[in-house]
Amino acid sequence: MKTARDSELPLVPVLLDAAAGRGFTPDVCVLDRGYDAEIIYADVEKRHMRAYQRQQLIRGYQADYDCRLIVMIGPIFGYSVEYFEELLYDASPGDNLHPDARVSGWRW
Repeated sequence: MKTARDSELPLVPVLLDAAAGRGFTPDVCVLDRGYDAEIIYADVEKRHMRAYQRQQLIRGYQADYDCRLIVMIGPIFGYSVEYFEELLYDASPGDNLHPDARVSGWRW
């Protein structure tokens, strides 16, 4: 049994090769923050893809504006409250938070 503590980083090259073996030829690989590692970027580049480096963009924004960026795509209710709490888990009342909530198609 594997837990959330078990790293899935070794699976990335296997999955990329399996996708290529099925005829997929992606130009860009979008990764979650759990995959923000140099070894992953090297694997992606070795396969002639560009990695969308979301975490580097977020860190750059946070450094430029001396803040903590919180991004939610979709409304905050019900099942998404836990995700929103996870984004704020170590925030302090004095933190400079920049929330970015993108909700398309919803009427308030």
